[in-house]
Amino acid sequence: MLGVLASKPVALVSWAVAMVLSHAILAGIVVVAYLSLLFDYIYGAQAVADIACDCGRRGQKRRSSGEEKLLVSSEVAEFANALGLAHERHHVTTADGFVLVLDRVYEPAAKSAAADTFAPVVCHHGVLQRSGLFLAGQRRSLAYYLARRGFDVWLSNSRGVYPLHEKLNASDDKFWDWSVDELGKYDFPAIVSYVRNTTGRKITYVGHSQGAGQSFIGLHTNPAIADDLALLVGLSPAVFVHPPPRFMVGRLLVPLGVRMIRAIFGVGSFLPLMSPVQRWMPPVAFGHLGYIMFSYLFGWDDHLWAKGRHATYFQFTPAPVSTKLVSQWMMNLRCGRLRSLGASGTGADGDDYGVSNVTCPTALFFGEEDTLVDGARLLRELRERCPRTDVRIASCISGYNHMDVVLADDAHRYVFAPLVALLRGAPGSAALKRVARGGVAADEDCAATAQTSVCE
Repeated sequence: MLGVLASKPVALVSWAVAMVLSHAILAGIVVVAYLSLLFDYIYGAQAVADIACDCGRRGQKRRSSGEEKLLVSSEVAEFANALGLAHERHHVTTADGFVLVLDRVYEPAAKSAAADTFAPVVCHHGVLQRSGLFLAGQRRSLAYYLARRGFDVWLSNSRGVYPLHEKLNASDDKFWDWSVDELGKYDFPAIVSYVRNTTGRKITYVGHSQGAGQSFIGLHTNPAIADDLALLVGLSPAVFVHPPPRFMVGRLLVPLGVRMIRAIFGVGSFLPLMSPVQRWMPPVAFGHLGYIMFSYLFGWDDHLWAKGRHATYFQFTPAPVSTKLVSQWMMNLRCGRLRSLGASGTGADGDDYGVSNVTCPTALFFGEEDTLVDGARLLRELRERCPRTDVRIASCISGYNHMDVVLADDAHRYVFAPLVALLRGAPGSAALKRVARGGVAADEDCAATAQTSVCE
């Protein structure tokens, strides 16, 4: 990379400026996040997560992770082995040459003794994450919960998470020339097709945040993919979105145009320094740093997680993504919904991604305190614009934020168990149900308001 840039002085200067600016911004975010934490602690606005408090929201006692041996690793195989699950690694090549990594985990006995019920379930991660996060909670994780109940679990990863391509090297800017558009157009269909052909069965696709968003893009682009899906599950589905409440994102970064984001952060990998810091820094220290930074940026907290999990969870967060993808998400947050970058690559001629091609059975789980996505609006759009969609569950969970649908210590009760019941044939309901933790309230709409696009 530097050798190529050295022959182009202007490009070298541009790259150097982008590296300095972007990492100065990252350092500034970390400092502001810690100052915000200190301010909240001094004035009693919230407890300091995992340091000064062991209580969850509303005074609930948080379970200690000490009840099982905590595994700190970035390798899915190690988690599978520790949990007594079989593990296989698969590679899938997209139509544009990227090689995606899929980790398959399952109970060996389930594969051999219950082939008729060994149904494939694909779990796909959100932005800046890897799908090992679905197993990082160990015996409280979604992947383990599904595998123990006889399902064939596939943890799929987007392009860039692993630096693999048929022709390109990760040091080439062209390797990072992709956005959310390509995740839906190429990655999603490649994953679905591979698992469908390998297992010979329709799949259940479970996407968290961006992982759900790219499935809607994929169905918008190629509606025939719905024929391979037994069920589409959105966990905190990022289709209709809100700008994060924090000043440095909502007021500073989101208003910047696509071109300005790329000018500041470069045209390659987004904040590439994060990966070596994650590798070299002690896991406990990096887990604390990562949590403080990400919780500040995106407005979620760990109050419902089991104690002591930061070191594990932040082995799978952050993961490499392209600056182009981040610039598109800034545009999406400004628009209030998923929108393509268009032929110009700036969004000026982009189109909104619709939901009218989502013809497969669908389930939605999202938190009432999620400040990033608007799950209630997505449900309304599905009802109004795609009456053919069979919405089996639409669950709005009180007290849950954006990450809790995957990481909350009681997610097995409010997300995993209803999902398994649905997969086993339990009847569903298209009505939006507000789930009060500790019980189920009457059907009612969550507090959510539709946003008007300001992208025109």
